[in-house]
Formats: sequence, structure tokens, C-alpha cells
Amino acid sequence: MEIAEHNQIFPTKPQVEALSLSSVVGMSRFCRMLKRFTVDGYRNFSTPISFNFAASRDYQFAENNVKNGTVKTALLIGRNASGKSNFGSALFDITLGFPKAFDYSDQDDRLFLNADCGRGTAQFTYVFEFDGHEINYCYEKTYPTTWLHETLSIDKKRIFDFNNARGVFEENHLERIGAAGINFEFSDTSLSLLSYLTSSLPTNILGVLAELRRFVSHMRLIRMDSFRLKGVETKKVIDKIIRENKVAEFESFIRNFGVDESLIVIKESDGSPVLYFNHPIRCIPFVEACSSGTRTLVKLFSELELNESASFLFIDEFDAFCHFEMAESLLKFFASKASCQILCSTHNTSFVKNGVMRPDCVYQISAKGGIRTLADSTDRELRLGNNIEKLLRAGEFD
Repeated sequence: MEIAEHNQIFPTKPQVEALSLSSVVGMSRFCRMLKRFTVDGYRNFSTPISFNFAASRDYQFAENNVKNGTVKTALLIGRNASGKSNFGSALFDITLGFPKAFDYSDQDDRLFLNADCGRGTAQFTYVFEFDGHEINYCYEKTYPTTWLHETLSIDKKRIFDFNNARGVFEENHLERIGAAGINFEFSDTSLSLLSYLTSSLPTNILGVLAELRRFVSHMRLIRMDSFRLKGVETKKVIDKIIRENKVAEFESFIRNFGVDESLIVIKESDGSPVLYFNHPIRCIPFVEACSSGTRTLVKLFSELELNESASFLFIDEFDAFCHFEMAESLLKFFASKASCQILCSTHNTSFVKNGVMRPDCVYQISAKGGIRTLADSTDRELRLGNNIEKLLRAGEFD
């Protein structure tokens, strides 16, 4: 299709009825996942705090939130200053060890370590599963790019235990991954040993570790705040939508969430294409006129449709600029359409109802209790007819 001249609609009606989700559906088999994560000594986590993605119940409702016994779409709720955003930052710390894996600048040396943890280090432990193989990766740091200690195990067999501070192996079984003779002369101390190994060895030798590197490189952290959703970023995304001829898909996408508008691309006097809301009397510039909620949809469309396949999404305050009906629709959309794991944080307790989320997919974070699912926070047998939000507000899960 060609860009419209003057007021010719581009397109008149959505020409794609269903969202393609080409960037997410690429992971057709849900056998690459994060199973558990633990952080200790980082920011406001003075003691270990863990997130377990294993589904702990067999509820017969909201089943799209779980796949193959693992939570696929999760909701993290908690009071202000309970650590939701910091937990997201901790979860993505692993990306700092892989160069160009993730453009992530939400780190500050002064904020890295917990002020009450006398150990003076932060520890991160990840358990992944790829095609039936379990990878356990644990490391300790004093600053974002200062590794003190790393350990790696595959299927409970230790691959290495490396003392980064001294530059020596406490335990070395690199032969188990075909790396017995690897040359460490050009290793970079600002990156993890795991990163060096996965970037130095051929993919056919790495096997499951190649999958780990791919997974980490496709993790996405999205923060929904006014700064990141400002007009400059929105314009960049819209320009990319126009360049990639995805205006029809984008129009269909926003209509799914109640933005019942027709879109048109018009060439300006200098020949540049600009997206407009199409109205009979006068077209309105999209970037300048769209609401904060619509900017949220622009950001999500960018992550799900325009970027590379996502392996894991953490969407902080996903509903910050959304009406509750749009936010509910987003959660249902994540559960039914996206093939990657998605963790959303929120303050809004109205989303814990059983029609939207299962009690074993809603996690509560607190300074004293750590992170627990609602299902594991009560002795009550939770059923479809229970008003989960009412029970939550009454203190049932405290």
C-alpha cells in the first residue's frame, strides 16, 4: 500500500482482524523459561527474597495464565516502597553480564547494595529450564559490573565455581561443556565468566548454554512512567510503525483495548509521512493528541510487534495510565496471546479476581513476608466463586 496523499485513508479499515504477534509467537514451544529467582543484599532486600514460577495449584479457571506447570502470566502486587520496581531491576541484573544483550541503564552504584546488609555484596540466583535441562546460575557482586564469585550447574552437575576476585577456579569441570581448553587471555573482567564462555564457544558446542544466552538477550524490562512514555519516544515508535507498514496492525491492536479510532498516514509538505487520527472534518496528529493510556498501547505494541522475539517481559506498573477495563483486557491478552513469560507489577487489587488471574499466579511482595502467591498465603481453599479482592482487603493473605 502507498502512503495517502492529502486525506486519503491509510487504511480505511483495519485490514488485519487478528493481532499477529509475530515477535512473540516465534517462541512456539513454551519450553524455555525462568523457573526461580532469588536476590539477597540488593537495594531494599536485606534478606533473601525468592520468586517461584511453579504453579502451586490445579485451578480450573484462568488456565491461560499457566502452561506446562509453569506460571506464564503473573501479577506482582504490593504496597508503595515494598520493592516491586527494585525486584524487577534485580531480575534483570543478569543482563549486565552480557554485552549488548540489553540496553539497561537503571543501575546506580550508590543504590546497588542494601544499606542494612553487613556482608557488603549482593547475590543473584537464577534457575532456568531449556528443553528439559535445568540450569542453575548464581553470582555475587559488589557493584553492577564487579563479579566476586560465579557458579554454574547444568542438570545438577557443577560446570564451574569461579572466584572472580582472585581469578581462580574453586571447581572446574568445563570439559562437560566442551570448554576444557578455552583461552582466557582476552577475558573481560567487567563481564561475567558465563558471558565469556557463551561468546567464545561455537553454538553447536554450547548446546543448552546457547539457549540461555538467547533467552537473556531477549529479556525485556518495561517501565510505564510519564518520562519513558513522553512524546519523543512515542514519535519514534510511530515512525517505525509507518516505515514497516504496520499501521493496519497497530489500528487493530488499539481497537482491541477500546481505542475506537481510524488512522491515516498523510504526507506533510516536506514529504515526510505523519500518522493522524482520521476524522471527517479535520484529521488530528496522533503523537500530539494521543492520551497517556494510548501511549501505553504504543509502547506495548513496540515491544510485542516491532522488536525481536521476547523471552521474558517485566512490565512495571503496567496499568499506570490505563482505565481498569483496558488493564484487565491487557492481562487477558498477555495470557492468551503471548508465548513468553510476562510478569506485571501493580498497586491495583481489583485485578486479583478469578475471572482475570488465578490465585497461584498473583504474587504479594512485602518487607517481612517476601514474595508469596495468594494461594500459598492462606489455609482457605480458594474457589472460582470467592471474591479474592475482598479477602485480600480483609487481610486473609497477610
